Amino acid sequence: ERYNSSINGIIVLAPFLGDKEVIEEIAKAGGLTKWSPGEIDKDDYQRKLWIWLKSYKDSNHSLPKLYIGYGRDDSFAKANRLLAEILPKKQVHTVVGGHDWGPWKNLFSYFVNTRDCFK
Repeated sequence: ERYNSSINGIIVLAPFLGDKEVIEEIAKAGGLTKWSPGEIDKDDYQRKLWIWLKSYKDSNHSLPKLYIGYGRDDSFAKANRLLAEILPKKQVHTVVGGHDWGPWKNLFSYFVNTRDCFK
């Protein structure tokens, strides 16, 4: 939060967003919008991360734009889709492939060449 005004955008490529247990918990709730974790342990960084990510669903203008890209066969695709569901479609891009350099290079090139995240 301290640097929000200094950051125009964040690009994440196939990010690790939590262990299978946390991802299943969010999916079972019906997605991030419907997910409510209750009290979160102070050391539970994964659920704290998702709470912060959930704030993107409100189009909070104080947050930098978040762009996500991932391969449709990536091992983290399920978690990435949960995040992508709450972002504007123009901030999400997927490609063929898994968790590997080929898809990541294509995604990075796409965002650099077609997005306003560096302006």
